[in-house]
Amino acid sequence: TYYLTADVAAGAAAYSTFGLSLPAASYLTVLSPDSVDAAAFPFSSALATISPTADVLSVTHQDLAPAVTQGAVLQALGKLTLAANANSVDLSSLRLDKTGTLPDADVTAIRLYRDNGDGIFSSGADALVAQASGLTGGVANLVISPAETITTSARIYFATADFAALAAV
Repeated sequence: TYYLTADVAAGAAAYSTFGLSLPAASYLTVLSPDSVDAAAFPFSSALATISPTADVLSVTHQDLAPAVTQGAVLQALGKLTLAANANSVDLSSLRLDKTGTLPDADVTAIRLYRDNGDGIFSSGADALVAQASGLTGGVANLVISPAETITTSARIYFATADFAALAAV
């Protein structure tokens, strides 16, 4: 008895199918004077569906919140370093909750930037990937479209905020 096996690549397309076939006796080679009985052909295995891996997103953070003045814009408040434990993870949204006593109306924008690789926030060099116009109920829901694909190589993001000119002091 022999078993047909296959190794599936870690990055194989999820939900695709795969099988093996042996269409004819001529696909097997035996030494003369032996022959292959053609009665068992063709042979096709059942199709296996490739299941996605359940990868885990690792998140580390660094507080960047400076002393902020009224009317300040693009203030980096946090640095997030994201990495998948294996393969990749697609990040499609991020929810940020307000802490502190500042009224929601005094936060006029929340943004998420992908770092350009230097580890330092720069709105001119880093890529804006999501934004919300302020807070609702103390929450900013950032929709990331298209989703950011996070691999096992760490990727850095910066969360920024804009503050109203007459923000509560």
